[in-house]
Amino acid sequence: MSEEKTATITIQIEPGKKQRMEEFFEELGLSLPYGVSIFFEQCIICAGLPQEIVDRDDQDDFIEDWQDGPKTEQIIVPITPYKKGQVEYTLREAGLTADEAVELYFEACLHEWGIPFLVGYPKPNAVTLAAMAEKGGKVYDSVEEMIQALNEDTSLSITVYLGSNPGTDPALTEAVRELGTWIGSEGHSLVYGGSKCGLMGELAESVLSAGGEVTGVEPRFFVKAGLVYDDITSLIVTKDMEERKRIMIDQGDAFIAFPGGTGTLEEIAEVMSKVVLGHLDAPCILYNLNGYYDGLKAQLSHMIEMGLASEEKLQGIHFVDDLDGIKAILKEEQRSK
Repeated sequence: MSEEKTATITIQIEPGKKQRMEEFFEELGLSLPYGVSIFFEQCIICAGLPQEIVDRDDQDDFIEDWQDGPKTEQIIVPITPYKKGQVEYTLREAGLTADEAVELYFEACLHEWGIPFLVGYPKPNAVTLAAMAEKGGKVYDSVEEMIQALNEDTSLSITVYLGSNPGTDPALTEAVRELGTWIGSEGHSLVYGGSKCGLMGELAESVLSAGGEVTGVEPRFFVKAGLVYDDITSLIVTKDMEERKRIMIDQGDAFIAFPGGTGTLEEIAEVMSKVVLGHLDAPCILYNLNGYYDGLKAQLSHMIEMGLASEEKLQGIHFVDDLDGIKAILKEEQRSK
């Protein structure tokens, strides 16, 4: 099933360039917005911006050279919220706007070399292939094969909230590593708080060991304190906790609260509130390991009994006792993608 694209990136472009791009993608059987979305979702995210762009000392002059006229046309590019966040982060790191990235990429790569097949080159060399393999990328033989693979992708970005302490029960470490191993081995990706400490570090390490990707979202003051897990796939540094919470929600397709402290409770409470209000259409799962969240479950039931919450609106909040319960809920989410 195709992945629902509920967000967009708007590109301002010069009319002549837009026409050339339309003609180029038309020959490949692609609409212009979908062709650009492939660039965003696959090239920037999987392969990063081509080195021909990133390494140019005269980047500003290069941008100006390809600016043929006023940017009076728009391209509305459909993209998933999670991938939009990844694209915007990559572009910020490169010091480029989305407009500039599309112009540079089309002129320097697509127009000269043809469709990039995820790596930016029609015939990637051994070094490029090795670099892509490390990132879990793949080179396709045709546009059709690439599109089919995109449409069959049912992987999820799973945001997990949990403690930065190890806890006193050995079952916590065992269960969190089991969860991480499953996330990585199933081709899903993890979004978490970025720490190397306690249960957070155990989860990230187990996902990475199983071949999965891990995105950490860490406030600047935690980074300065040296709490970052250096081996994770990518790190998003935020200015404060509020921005951290927002990004972790924006990047997630599903949300799990493993046992944790007050920070975990605050984070999952915001997700619960958004689900109840209908502002977030995603599974909200509380991993009730050995009854850890029994008290919260009872409190929600008490709210319903007191007429302060409705059972209907709380249907998107799930309490599960083990990993099998999580698997069942997320399997249903994959079917709906």
